[in-house]
Amino acid sequence: MSEPLDTAPILLPPTSLTPHPQNDAIYVGSTSDLDLHESIRREGILEPLVATSSNVLLSGHRRLRVALDLELETVPVRRIDPKSAEEEVNLLVAFNTQRKKTATEIYHEALVLKPYYAARAAERQAEGRRAGAAARHGKSTPDLQPRRRMIDELAAAIGIKREMLRRILRIHEAIEGQTAPQRILDELNEGRLSVHEAYRRVRRCQRLARRRESMERALESTDFNYEDQLDIQPFDVWEFRRRDNDFHDIAMDEDVIIEGSYGSPPAQLIAHALAYWTKPGDMVVDPMAGRGQVESVARAMRRRAVSFDLVPRADFVAEHDAMKGPPPECPPADLVFLDPPYGLTHEYSKDPRDLSRCVSEDAWLGAVLDIARRWMTVIKPGGRMVVLIGSEYRRNGDQMMDRAWAVGRGLETLGRIERRIQVPYATSMFDPRRTAHAIENRWMLSRIRELFAIVSRDSSS
Repeated sequence: MSEPLDTAPILLPPTSLTPHPQNDAIYVGSTSDLDLHESIRREGILEPLVATSSNVLLSGHRRLRVALDLELETVPVRRIDPKSAEEEVNLLVAFNTQRKKTATEIYHEALVLKPYYAARAAERQAEGRRAGAAARHGKSTPDLQPRRRMIDELAAAIGIKREMLRRILRIHEAIEGQTAPQRILDELNEGRLSVHEAYRRVRRCQRLARRRESMERALESTDFNYEDQLDIQPFDVWEFRRRDNDFHDIAMDEDVIIEGSYGSPPAQLIAHALAYWTKPGDMVVDPMAGRGQVESVARAMRRRAVSFDLVPRADFVAEHDAMKGPPPECPPADLVFLDPPYGLTHEYSKDPRDLSRCVSEDAWLGAVLDIARRWMTVIKPGGRMVVLIGSEYRRNGDQMMDRAWAVGRGLETLGRIERRIQVPYATSMFDPRRTAHAIENRWMLSRIRELFAIVSRDSSS
C-alpha cells in the first residue's frame, strides 16, 4: 500500500505538475469548471491536489486546470508513492469515487482497471486448478482465497453496485457492436435515461435484431410463407396480444422514437389483410409506406409489392408524394394498403406536405379522401383498397370528431365498403397522465383502430 511522502501538503508551481495520462481517457469533461473557477478565484484551493513523487497528478485535474487558467503561482499538493502501476490506476479511480460520473466514464474506468483484475482472476483460476489436481492425487492443498468474481471487484473499486456496472458494460458493448442506436447512450449520459431504462431499450433492440435475422434466414427458403404462421382471426375484431416485431428495423434514426415507432402497423394486422384479400403472387401497393412494413410482410407471404413515401425510411421505399396519385411506374394492384397519419396527433416529418402537419381536421380529411380516390385508379378489376384509421376523438370546435367514422363516410363515395374491421390498441399504449385527464374531464378515449376494405365502383368482386 502506498504511503504519503509528505506529512503535510507542500506548495508547488502548477506548471510543475503533469496530468495523469489515463485521466483524459477516462473522464471526458462531463463536469463544468465554471463554478470551481469562481470558487478558487474567491477562496483559493481548499483541498490539496494529490500527485506521485514524480509529480504526476492523481487527484485534482480540474483544480489544476483552473489554477493554470488563473495563473496561480503555487498550489497545495500532497504527494504519495504508489508501489505499482495497478495501485496508481486504482488510486486515480478511487479519488474520483465521489465524482458525478456519466455511464461512459464508468465504462472507461472499468476498461482501465480490467486488465489488472483479469490477471488476478487468472491467478486464482490457476491456483484452483493446481489445488484440484493435488486433491485428486491425495496431496494436501493450501488454503485457497475466498472465491471472488472479477466484476464484483471492479464494481467495488469503482464504487457502484455490480448489477449497475454489468448493465453499463452491456450497453456500451451493444453500441460498439451496432446492435443498438447511439442515441440511447447519449440520452443516458445526458441524464435523460436511467441505466435501467437504457439497458431495457438496448435489450429490446437486440431482441428485434435477432428476430429480424431469423426472419431473413427463413425468407431465403422457397418453402417459407409467413402466412403459415398466422393464427387467423375469423371475426371482425382483430385483437393481437403482442406486437410482432419481426419486420421492425432498429430505430437508428435520430427522429425515430425507439419505443413504438410511429407509422408501422403491427405485422399481424397487415398479414391478416393480405391473407383475406390477396393470394400468393398478387401485387400489393403501399402509397404511404414509411419504413416499408407492408412490403416486408407482403414479401414474407410470397406476394409482390411496391412502396412509396414522401419521406422514405427504408432503402426499398421509393420517394413519392401520395397526394400526386400513383407515379407512372406504379403497377396495377390487387390490393392498395393505405395507412395515412392519424390526423394531427404526431408529426411524422418536417416536410410541409406531410399530412400530420395539416392546419385543420377538415384539411386532413379532405387530403386522405383525395389520396384514396387517386390511388383507386391502379386497382385491378376485383381488387380492393384497405384503409387503416385510428379512430381517436379530437375536439373540433365544440364537438368531438370520430375520425374513422368521418373517413368511412367519405370512402362510401368512392366505392363499396365490403368490411369494417376493428383493431384494438393495448391499454398500455396510453399515457397514464392522459388517461387521468380523460377521467377528470369525462372524455372517452378510443382504443380502436379501424380497417376499411373498399371495392372500387369500377371493379367487380
